[in-house]
Amino acid sequence: MLCHFDSLNEGLVTLAREWIEAGADVDAAVQGADAYETGSVNLVIRDNQADTGAFVPTGGTFWRSPDLWVRNVDPVTDPIGDPAYGANPPNQPAIAGVDNWVRVRVRNVGTANSPNFFVRVYLTHFAGSQFVYPPDYIPSINTGDPIPNPLVQATYIIGESIVGTLIAGNDIILNFLWPAALVPPEFVGGTKWHTCLLAEASPHTGPAPSGNLVIDNTNLAQRNVSVDYSADDGEPHEMTGVIGNEADDSRFRRIVVGGNLPKKAKVWVRFLDPKVERAVLERWSSATEPKPPGGDQRSCCCCSETMSARPSDVRVETVDGRRRFYVAASSRLRLDLPMVGGALTPVVVGAQIPKGSLVGSFEIPLVEHDLSDRILGAFSLEIARR
Repeated sequence: MLCHFDSLNEGLVTLAREWIEAGADVDAAVQGADAYETGSVNLVIRDNQADTGAFVPTGGTFWRSPDLWVRNVDPVTDPIGDPAYGANPPNQPAIAGVDNWVRVRVRNVGTANSPNFFVRVYLTHFAGSQFVYPPDYIPSINTGDPIPNPLVQATYIIGESIVGTLIAGNDIILNFLWPAALVPPEFVGGTKWHTCLLAEASPHTGPAPSGNLVIDNTNLAQRNVSVDYSADDGEPHEMTGVIGNEADDSRFRRIVVGGNLPKKAKVWVRFLDPKVERAVLERWSSATEPKPPGGDQRSCCCCSETMSARPSDVRVETVDGRRRFYVAASSRLRLDLPMVGGALTPVVVGAQIPKGSLVGSFEIPLVEHDLSDRILGAFSLEIARR
């Protein structure tokens, strides 16, 4: 899952393999030292406010970690200062064309002081519902190599810091310069780049991981990030995210999309792969057809008894030759998505906020489930009106 839309060349694969092996060796060496008590040191980057670091996997809104946020000014001169541990951070959309800053908070919720550890921040080339460790934490280029101009789809390391020690019960906030050259352009590969930040505290401590996703590890976190290219003017906003997992060949994924938006807002999803679009349309059409008396309607993709949006709430329109699946702003769009395009499927989430709406920020999350409704991941489209 190193690069989701372009094939990796042999040299990049070799680099990735070496990076994984080196990282594993460092973790093993540090954790094997007498001073590093992995059972009593627990370095946590939270997935949400309710995350205590005591158990995994976590739930809630894990796609916007309260310990990972963006600021547009240098934290040294930022009048906002450091947020309290129990408060949501003052996250801002990144501004294109200028330097921004990423702030990461790590807390030692264990009973012993920590020895040295590293904190790293990465920029991903996609907004993914599932980030897998370690593949999605592998930079696509060597540290220090020239940054592509224009920026290309890849995973980049924004920065790394070493912390000498962290006293049990204390936390620390680290600041990373996010240079303008690494702020993605509005369009990459023919679609709007809506990106995500990843953070890691290494070596890993705390409870044994429950899997290989961010929510399975207390030392990992993610945050969906919006980039401000201009003031909102009422025009449509879209982002492309990726669902699925290269290591999982499940035939279906369930997506649930919705948000708290103004009454006349429009929300939709569409699919870049024509095969996926056709498959979703067929299942949606079948689900909305009248069922014979006594027929079982519980297994269709859009009419589950637990869903928020009934088939009548969803409409399909063709815009610029591609189909959009619309849902009312106050409802939820729920679709069982055939993974006919492969293990990784790009999904476009779109919204249009009416002109004259109140100033503020709006979020439209897409949450990925398996067919048993177990949550697998999520990303969100964020729109800021000012």
